[in-house]
Amino acid sequence: MSVDTAKLCNKGFTTEVYYKIVPDGEDVNEDTVTDNSLTGWTLLNSADNKIWEFPDIAQGTKVAVAIKLNTDSFHDGYYEAPVDKNEYLFAYIKMRSPTPTQSSVDESAYNNCFVKWMPHDETKYNDIVSPSSTVTLRTEIFIIKQDEANTNITLPGAVFEIYADDMITLVTTVTTDRFGKAQINGLVYGERYYYKEVKAPAGYQLDNTMKELLYSYTASPIPVHVDNHAIAGRVTLQKVDKNNSSITIPEGAHYSFYSREGVLMELYTTNTPGYYSFDDIDSTSTTTTDLVTNNESKIVISDVPLGVYYFVETMAPDGYILDETPLYAVVDKALATGVETEYIEISVTHAEEERLFSAELTKVDAEDDSIKLADAWFNLLMLKPDTTDQWVICKEYLRTDMYGSLKVTDLVYGTYKFEEILPPEGYEMNQSPYSEEFTISPNDYGATDSEIVTQITMTNPRKKGSVMLNKVDMETKSLLIGAIMDLYKKGDTIENDVKIGSGNYRVDSTGRLVFYPLIDTMDKYIYTGLDWGEYYSMKPPPPQAISVPRRRNAESFLPLLLTQMPPMFPLR
Repeated sequence: MSVDTAKLCNKGFTTEVYYKIVPDGEDVNEDTVTDNSLTGWTLLNSADNKIWEFPDIAQGTKVAVAIKLNTDSFHDGYYEAPVDKNEYLFAYIKMRSPTPTQSSVDESAYNNCFVKWMPHDETKYNDIVSPSSTVTLRTEIFIIKQDEANTNITLPGAVFEIYADDMITLVTTVTTDRFGKAQINGLVYGERYYYKEVKAPAGYQLDNTMKELLYSYTASPIPVHVDNHAIAGRVTLQKVDKNNSSITIPEGAHYSFYSREGVLMELYTTNTPGYYSFDDIDSTSTTTTDLVTNNESKIVISDVPLGVYYFVETMAPDGYILDETPLYAVVDKALATGVETEYIEISVTHAEEERLFSAELTKVDAEDDSIKLADAWFNLLMLKPDTTDQWVICKEYLRTDMYGSLKVTDLVYGTYKFEEILPPEGYEMNQSPYSEEFTISPNDYGATDSEIVTQITMTNPRKKGSVMLNKVDMETKSLLIGAIMDLYKKGDTIENDVKIGSGNYRVDSTGRLVFYPLIDTMDKYIYTGLDWGEYYSMKPPPPQAISVPRRRNAESFLPLLLTQMPPMFPLR
């Protein structure tokens, strides 16, 4: 390419550089120059007499170079320039690999260059020889890492190890830059090398097989293209209940799947419900744009190319409200979890609102369910959605209205029960204050838009009544001792009247119920434990040989009416 004689010129020489084509079969050495006239040699061109440029020479041509040193500037022709100890006088020969247009191998290379110095005193003849070396031709190679499916996509971050011909000796390690390029310098011409990928770019599968690094000599650095197979995405849509993740949502939610640009994706079906693919699984696969959740409330899409996508719900599952908000899924190579990853796993969770429901409790009389009971007070309990089996209050201080009804709205799916905390007036608490448990799930209600109401009925037993009877003289109002009276509960007819107890009775001082035929010295009867109804008291009929029908009239009895507030009042 050129000869640089600047170092010689700096020592005081004036230089000229010649070249000569050497015929095949001849060698090149110092004897090639036979005289100072350089007959048959051609002077190179130089702008400054320091850098001498070669013309284009055909590849494979053997060339001899001669450097002529003019010593006219020296005293008496002797070389008197200062030379440091162990300093050599030499010229740079800039060379390149055999192809004429190949860039330079080493700008500071020098070949076996002999400088013959002939002083005036021939007895002082010397050979001044430059350091003897040979040029090692080296080449410049770079690896270009690219996507297998789209070679316009180059891949940074791939790491390669370069090995010598024995495939054991590690020569160097290179990493592709942000343009997907890894430069390999200093490989010796004519030797064999191998490369192995030890780290794949993010989002791509590793190919760590040992491969031969093939190259040839060209005008530019040699590219070696290495493809990588992208790790496909697998997008999973999981549908969950917004209020309770433990609830299993029914299958049958419908979605469309779009690219970021809003293009509706047409996917291949599979033999597994809820599973779809960008690639055709087999010849029996059909395509669809309507994706439906399976019995696990999932949609799984495999072989998804890198990119941004989104779901849109087109039909909600039974018991839920349609939500058309886009649900984005970004399939990014940076999300790959490792070099052996089969898929880039992307999960999208869709928490959807339930269709709210109501529960209505009706409070009725235990003996007559046509009687509705107002002013009963309740709490509503909900079973916690975990494994603790713990009930918590979700609504409190609920009261039945004049129709015996209370209604609770805006309830979510779960298990509930009512707890009675105060019975209606005139009624007793049940042995258990809790209603039957009821569970509300989306399967119970389907996709209807109408109001959902769960009906619960609870009863209360009536409180017992008490009556105190005082027997007095009609005129003097003085107490009468020893009167005998019977107590009857009025039926729909006199024949259906019911005598209470086997005789007259009262409660003694110990609280026991004691039957007596006569009014005691306290001059009163106390009748307890009476059911609701209408009662009357009368003298027992005298014993007779024949039956005399008993009559109910104003002279013979006084009616008593026990209602929801059983009184204790004297019978007169």
